[in-house]
Amino acid sequence: LALHFANEIWKFNTAEIMRTPKTDETVFDTVVQFAKDIEAKRAVLDQIEDEGERTKLRKQIALMELKRAMAAEQRSRSMRG
Repeated sequence: LALHFANEIWKFNTAEIMRTPKTDETVFDTVVQFAKDIEAKRAVLDQIEDEGERTKLRKQIALMELKRAMAAEQRSRSMRG
């Protein structure tokens, strides 16, 4: 099991949770609950064997987070006038 936080966690608040076929389900559920408890956006990379696919998914997640951050910044600016 791996739990990885995005760079600049204070901006993006994203947790990647990756389990393997050997990961105990109780441990996995505990880590997912922890991510929920700290209000992190969760990305569960579930048993992805192919490193290329894992990298592709991480890039998609990063792009999604960037779009969210940009939208939040735009909303913030429009509220300030």
